[in-house]
Amino acid sequence: MSDINPEFQDITPANKSIPTMENWYLANVVSGIEEEALPWMLAQGWEVLSTYESGSSAATAVTKYNLRRTTIQNWNVLQELLQDFTESYNEGRDANDKRYEDVVRIWTEMLDKSQTHLTEAKTELDNRVTVYLATLDELETDYKAQFSEIQSDLTGLTASLNADRTRVNEAFDAQQSQSDQSLVDRGLYSSALTSGINAGIEERRQVALTEVSEREQRLLADITLRKNEIYLASLRMRVGIIDSQMGLTNRQQDFLAYQLNERNRILTGLFGFVERRTDSYPDLGSLAQLTASLAETGAATWQSA
Repeated sequence: MSDINPEFQDITPANKSIPTMENWYLANVVSGIEEEALPWMLAQGWEVLSTYESGSSAATAVTKYNLRRTTIQNWNVLQELLQDFTESYNEGRDANDKRYEDVVRIWTEMLDKSQTHLTEAKTELDNRVTVYLATLDELETDYKAQFSEIQSDLTGLTASLNADRTRVNEAFDAQQSQSDQSLVDRGLYSSALTSGINAGIEERRQVALTEVSEREQRLLADITLRKNEIYLASLRMRVGIIDSQMGLTNRQQDFLAYQLNERNRILTGLFGFVERRTDSYPDLGSLAQLTASLAETGAATWQSA
């Protein structure tokens, strides 16, 4: 089974520096503000820096004020924040897109290699099943050959026993002829005496033939039994081998399935972990809200850099 080595694009976030705010605020100082204008100036956010007396004499002296006010430079703030927000927005979207591409790519690789693995496993299993079926066919061929050998042996045995019968018949025919000739030579030949003697010879003939037949049956049964026992032992051995091979094949297939399942399960867990991560970034609504807020708060004191 082909291994999968997940490789992900770098989505390490960039370090953000703290805004310097160097151009965010502008300090304004005005001098010579008379007391009548002071309340209005204070209401506009000015603060008193110092006072001094203005006039040629004590009777005509007028108190005047030096004022200071710090105003925000909305344009500069907005430009810097928009730049920072836009960079963060693009960075977050790029990271999410890379992660999506990585997960899809590795899922595709896992699918492709899993299909290849299953196809190879099926081919190997089909090849082994073909071998097992061929072995079973060989067993059937062996049985037919074994049966033909038994038939051949039985045919040869039958021919041999038939020869024994012929010899028995010839021997008793010779005895009967000799008995008849002996009676004639001695002048004792008569039909009654001949019939009795022949009956005894015939009885012994049948006993001898019966012994031949019984021996034939015992031999036939013994040969058939021994041949079948040998074949049965061979059959059991080969069937046992096939069962063992099939068992090993099943174990191998189970292991391959386990291996494939475990690999894919681990990868799926990894994909889930990667997929659940979300790189957040400012949305466009926040940018619009920031722009509107700065525009409203600084409308009266807008200063451009």
